Amino acid sequence: MKTWFNLFNLLALFTLFFVTDSLYRKLDLYEKEYNAKRLICAVEYAAEKAFYDSIGTRSNQTDYISPIQVVVDPGKTLESFDVMMELNYGLSQSEASDICIEDSIAGMSLITNDGYYLARLQKTGEDAMRLYWSPKYPYSYEKEEGGVVYTYGVTLADERWYRIWNKGGTLRFAKGDSYGDAGAAGALSDSLRRQIISQTLTDAVALSIKENARSGQEIGYSFYIPSRQTLSGINAVSSPSFLVVMNSAPYAGCDETLDAAITGIKVIRKVRTVGYVNESGERKYCYETQQAGGTCDIVEYFSSPEAAAKAGYTADYRFIFNKIIYEETAY
Repeated sequence: MKTWFNLFNLLALFTLFFVTDSLYRKLDLYEKEYNAKRLICAVEYAAEKAFYDSIGTRSNQTDYISPIQVVVDPGKTLESFDVMMELNYGLSQSEASDICIEDSIAGMSLITNDGYYLARLQKTGEDAMRLYWSPKYPYSYEKEEGGVVYTYGVTLADERWYRIWNKGGTLRFAKGDSYGDAGAAGALSDSLRRQIISQTLTDAVALSIKENARSGQEIGYSFYIPSRQTLSGINAVSSPSFLVVMNSAPYAGCDETLDAAITGIKVIRKVRTVGYVNESGERKYCYETQQAGGTCDIVEYFSSPEAAAKAGYTADYRFIFNKIIYEETAY
């Protein structure tokens, strides 16, 4: 009887061991999934802030739906991204934390209407590796005609083009505003423009990811930007955008099993701040589309609420908390 009792005790111990082991494995899996999802959310917030700080417009009175009017400056983009990631993870805002954040960035690209920037690793004076923006690269392709190689350049949102070629040892340059112009007719089209941009960005970002990979680091994923939206919902680049690819991040609790966290943000519409005089004769402001159905005529447009406040307008609390309607335009 005692023998059977010992056997049952042993079986119970083995059962408890397997249950405990299974529980810890599940907890470890849940923790990894949580860390991965947290990293994705943190990257999205940081990318949104960084992109917001990089974009502007040519004028407050222009057509904001047109991406041609969007100006992109990479000056503060990396700094804003680093700061937001540090805030998300409770890291001190220091150069050491910046290096830690940038060490987990596999690739970063700021895409404008007439070209794109890539974040590339460079050595600093202290032999640390930091990310710096490259010069702006064009969307271009080469085509040979009659023994002469022409280099064509295109833009994201319109039919502006240019071409460069060598004739008799002299570089020649031509440009135009339509693919029907002499010099572009038969050589460029809307579908070819999308293919050029897709292939250029795919090759550039993929090469950047490979160049930025640390010594001994393996890239366990492929990268592709389609020329049109795919059936699976992957969007083509059709307006100024910001793209970030993150590798495993030790500060986020993510190990090498995480292939990548990818975030892309693009310009849909610039929502202006509008100033108007209400029924009581008071100068008020809110965001465009917030006073949908309102009876107040718009007097002025501003780039931000701060600009409206400086001009003597105050927030209209009847509308300021209403949902902002973003209408995406097909470019």
